Amino acid sequence: MFKPEEISKIKAAFIDLKTPVNISFPYIDEQLNEIRKTNDNKFETFSTDNDFSYHYNAVIGWEGQSYQYGYKEGFFKIAHMAIVPSAHQSDIMVYPIIFNYRHYLELVLKENLFRFQILFRLPISNKVDHKLDTLLEELIGILESRNLGFLISSKQKKVIQDFHNIDSKNDAFRYVYDIEGNLNHQYEHKMFNLLSLHYTMNEIYNDFNAIDYLFEYGSFFDDKYLNPEYEGLIVALNSFFTKKTNRKGINSPKKLLSIVLRFEHEFSNGEIFKFVENTFAQVSETEFEAGNKEFSLTIIIYVIDQKINAIRIK
Repeated sequence: MFKPEEISKIKAAFIDLKTPVNISFPYIDEQLNEIRKTNDNKFETFSTDNDFSYHYNAVIGWEGQSYQYGYKEGFFKIAHMAIVPSAHQSDIMVYPIIFNYRHYLELVLKENLFRFQILFRLPISNKVDHKLDTLLEELIGILESRNLGFLISSKQKKVIQDFHNIDSKNDAFRYVYDIEGNLNHQYEHKMFNLLSLHYTMNEIYNDFNAIDYLFEYGSFFDDKYLNPEYEGLIVALNSFFTKKTNRKGINSPKKLLSIVLRFEHEFSNGEIFKFVENTFAQVSETEFEAGNKEFSLTIIIYVIDQKINAIRIK
């Protein structure tokens, strides 16, 4: 334990260490490095501020557009723009650059899996998985079985596999140690060029954007169930029916119906989606359906061994 006089010295030194007017971050407008002290009693971490340009005001969520867009674009673009200071601080910038590029790839794979599962009325995946190779394999399986394998190039496959190999669990560029206390890297001084990676990822980004255009309104893969309002509902449905407390112990149609009727989803405009009881029916030994005609939505629920295995859009 420290003595009172030692505490006083530590406190004085600490206060002195907090006196600089700038943080020491080179290669950026010096004004952005200013330390601007504020009154703690009036301070809000997240707020609008008339002292700063409105160009920096940010809105969370994209009105009328897939909520996936802001996430995947954000992770790609922060890695993309980080190439500027990387020329001077490459050994530091490598961590956020790799992490953000990798997370972009994970998001874009999951987004496309979801979109094609909806488009082709397939069971919707409920796996919480960070493994890029598994996600890629599942997506390619869907596409190749429908003669659409050309949508994912050999370059995309290689880059995704390379990112998986360097960070299989999406933690190696976030934390020094894994959950078992092992170093996430062997620090063998393997070297690669961040600018070369930058241009590689430009190509990958461009190729995935080309798939996005195919899902636009009036294009080849346009599907009303991929509109933002339905997308949120379907994600909520999938989460609800694959939740542990809901998916097990389905020993009768009556039990499943009781779970179906518990589901409720509120849209941003205040409308409430619920299943209508008279739409519930058993269509095969392992398949049940339920819907709401007002919302033009019917789902198929797969029950195997008294467990909800998956759902899909009818």
